[in-house]
Amino acid sequence: MVAYGTAFRTDIEGLRAWAIVPVVVFHAFPQLLPGGFLGVDVFFVISGYLITKLLVQRMDAGSYTLSGFYAARVKRIFPALAVVLLVAVLLAWLLLPAPDLKAFGRSLMATVAFLSNQEFLRTSDYFGGDAELKPLLHTWSLAVEEQFYLLFPPLLWLLKRQSRIPPLSVVAVLGLLSLLFSQHLLPRDASAAFYLAASRAFELLIGAACAMSAGVIPTSGGGGQRLREGLGVAALLALGGSFAMLKPESPLPGLLALWPCLATAALIVTCADGRGVAYRLLSLAPLRWVGRISFSLYLWHWIVLVFLRYALLREPTAWETGAAVVLAVLAAAASLRWVEAPWRQTRLGTRAVLAIGGALIAVGLLVGAVLQAGWRVEPVRAQQLAAAVVDVNPRRSSCHMSGNRQLPYEQACLWGQPERKPIREFALWGDSHGAELAVALGEALAPRGGRVRQLTTSSCPPAPGLVVPSRRPCLGINEATLAALKADAAVTDVLLAAFFPAGRQDQPASFDAGYARAVDELRSAGKRVWLVTPVPNYDFPVPAALSERVRRGGSTDAHGQRLDDYLVAHADELRMLRQLAGRPGVQLLDVSAGLCESGRCAVADAKGAYYFDKHHLSLLGARRLAQMWAPRLLP
Repeated sequence: MVAYGTAFRTDIEGLRAWAIVPVVVFHAFPQLLPGGFLGVDVFFVISGYLITKLLVQRMDAGSYTLSGFYAARVKRIFPALAVVLLVAVLLAWLLLPAPDLKAFGRSLMATVAFLSNQEFLRTSDYFGGDAELKPLLHTWSLAVEEQFYLLFPPLLWLLKRQSRIPPLSVVAVLGLLSLLFSQHLLPRDASAAFYLAASRAFELLIGAACAMSAGVIPTSGGGGQRLREGLGVAALLALGGSFAMLKPESPLPGLLALWPCLATAALIVTCADGRGVAYRLLSLAPLRWVGRISFSLYLWHWIVLVFLRYALLREPTAWETGAAVVLAVLAAAASLRWVEAPWRQTRLGTRAVLAIGGALIAVGLLVGAVLQAGWRVEPVRAQQLAAAVVDVNPRRSSCHMSGNRQLPYEQACLWGQPERKPIREFALWGDSHGAELAVALGEALAPRGGRVRQLTTSSCPPAPGLVVPSRRPCLGINEATLAALKADAAVTDVLLAAFFPAGRQDQPASFDAGYARAVDELRSAGKRVWLVTPVPNYDFPVPAALSERVRRGGSTDAHGQRLDDYLVAHADELRMLRQLAGRPGVQLLDVSAGLCESGRCAVADAKGAYYFDKHHLSLLGARRLAQMWAPRLLP
C-alpha cells in the first residue's frame, strides 16, 4: 500500500507479507488469528517509512515536486484499484439486492474520492455484523493514507526549508498528539478512533520517524550487532504475539496499537544494515513473493469473500472460504504481473498520469451515482421483501440508545396511550432486540388501555452486573435502569428482551446471574416480569436473501429455520428462561409459538419480511408477535 522509489530492501518486502497474511487470515478465518486486522497498522508504519524516506531523498536532491509525488501515488494505487473496482461493480450489479446496491454506489463514490473511511464511519462498525457484506469496506485504509499524504509532504517540505526546529521533533510531537487523540476517542467513539485519519496518523508518523532518524542503534561492534539481532528477533515475536493475543474488542487503536507499530518500527530499524536473524527471516523468498502481491491481495481478498457470501446467500463453508482465498491470491498475482508492473514502468509524464487519475475518479463518481440512483429493474415482490431493511422503529434514532448516548429514564419514549393515564403501564427493557417490539406492543395494547415504556440500548442485554468488554457503559446503564424501574410505581409489568447469542457467548454464567438478579429485584418491587424468548437468527440478512431469491427466480418457501434446529441452537437460553419462569410472577413470551407453528419458522408473509437484518425483527415481524401476546399481557 506504498509507493516504490526508495532504495530496495528485501526485508521490508517480506515485512509486507507479515502485514497482509494476518489480515487475510482474520477476514477468512477470524477465530484462527483474532488480531490479524492489525496487519493494516503494520502497513501504515511501512508506508510512513518508505514514503518519508523517498520524500527526504528527493527534497535533499532538489527534485521534489508535489505534482510528481501525487503522480507517483496515482501510478502505484490507481491501476490495481481501478481493475478491482470494475470487477466489483459488475458483481454488485449481478448479485446485490437493491438496497445494498445503492449503498455500494455510495461507497464507490467515497472510495474513488478517498473518503471511504468517513463513509463507513457514518454507516458501519468495522467489526459489526453488517461489515462482512460491504464490498469496499477495506478501502478505508487507503482513504486514511491518502488523507495523510495530502498534508504531510507539504508540511515536511516547509519544515526542511527552515533550520530552527528539527523536522523530527515536529513529527514526534504530531505523532504524540495523534496518539493522545486516538486514546481520548476510544471510550467516547471507538468507531471514530478506528476510522479517522487524525487518530491513525501516529502510526504513519512512527514510520516517518524511522526514516528521519539514523544511528539510534549501533551498527558496528560486537555489542551493537548483538543488540540489533536481539531487538530484531524480539520485535518479530512481539509482532506475531500482537496478532495472536489482541482481539477486535481490544481498545484499539490508541496506546495498545503501539504494540504492533513499535514492533514494526523496531524491525525496520534493526534490519537496516542487511544483517541478522530477523533480516534473513524477512528476506525469505516465499515471504518476499507474498510481499510483492500484498497491495493487490489486500484489494482482492475482501471483495472475493464478500461477493462469495452474496452468491451463496449464506455463510460459506471453510472449504469455500479457502477456495476464495486461493482465488484472491491468483487474482493478486495476475494483477501484479499484468496491471501493477506495466504501469509502474510507464514513461507517461506527470500531467498525463494526473489526468488519467482525474478521469478515473470522475468515472467512479459517475458510476457510483448511477448505482445509487437505483436504475436496475426489480420484481415487485423482491422490492417488497427488500424494503424490510427500513421497516424499523420510526423513532429509533431518538428512542433507542446506542453508542455511549444515554436517555434519562423520565425521557424514555412511550408507545400506546401516553396522553392519558393507562390502565396498566408496561416497560420493555432490553438491547436492540426490544426496539421494534416496544412499538408493536404499544400499538397492540393501546386499544386495551395499555402503554409501553421503551428502555432499550444497543448491545446492552438486561443483565445487571454483566460487563460487556466492548460496551462498558452498559454496566452503569443497566444499574440505573433497574433502579428506576423499581422506583416507578406506575410500571406494573416489565418485559425483558435480548439477543442471547451475543450476550451469553463469552460469559454465560454472568449473563444468567444478571438476568436472574433483574427478575428477582423486579419481583421484589411488585412487578410482573415477562421473559421474551430468543428470536430465530440467520447467518445472512433475511431481506437480502429473500429478495435475491425472488430476483434470481428462486423460491423463498424453505428459507425459514426448522423449529427443531431453533430449539437445539437455543437450548441453553431456553432452559435458563424456563427456570426463571418457574418463579411466581414470571412468565414466558414464546417467540417460536408465534413464528414457528408449522414446524418451520416464518420469515415473511404477503406483506413483507419479518426481519430487517440477520436477527432483528422488523416492525412487521414484531407486530405479528405483539398481536398474539396482547391478550395475555392485558386481558
